[in-house]
Amino acid sequence: MYYKSRFVYAALAAPGGENDNAALRKTKFSQKVRKLPIGKFVIFNNVYVFSETLIAPFSVDEEDEPMKDAFNFYLSQVRIHIDQTF
Repeated sequence: MYYKSRFVYAALAAPGGENDNAALRKTKFSQKVRKLPIGKFVIFNNVYVFSETLIAPFSVDEEDEPMKDAFNFYLSQVRIHIDQTF
């Protein structure tokens, strides 16, 4: 199930050619993500640096494990839902 199916933040923080991690650091959202309590996290794509509060899909090399493949499958379903809103 998609949690409330709503956007909670949007930012235009950097020009298109800037690194995604650098653009994220320019936003107030990055500070909020770092302060999330244990067990809460934000799912990003795999261009961001992993942390305790940022998670991303497993790489193709890791998808051989059934649990990681299943995680990537369900994550892709959520991302498709998000893409459809645009």
